[in-house]
Amino acid sequence: MREQVQWFAGRMESKLKENDHKGGWDGCGIFWLRNRLVEEVNELSDAMDAGHNSESGLDLNNIICEAADVANFAMMIADKARKRLTGGVSPMREVLVGSGYSAEEVKAMSDEECRAEWDELCSQYTS
Repeated sequence: MREQVQWFAGRMESKLKENDHKGGWDGCGIFWLRNRLVEEVNELSDAMDAGHNSESGLDLNNIICEAADVANFAMMIADKARKRLTGGVSPMREVLVGSGYSAEEVKAMSDEECRAEWDELCSQYTS
């Protein structure tokens, strides 16, 4: 993973931890998340404009925090879309969906069948 992505992911995680008391985004609608994303983009824009138009310059720490908020809401939307796309299945089952099975086929598999298919898939990459 690129150093910049790793660093920024750390900023995103810090912002998420600050808001853990809110209970996460699983119960949020995707369009509500989109509206919050737009609000956060506006906050980032305001932070950049305020610094650009002031004598003291940009508040770079605030810009980083606002950018992390924007990224987090984009991630939440992507997470909701991913869950809809895969039918809300576990990460192991999600990989199976991406390997040629339909979401319906994977959901119909027992845990044992899923594990066997997972092991088979993994063996293709470790042999």
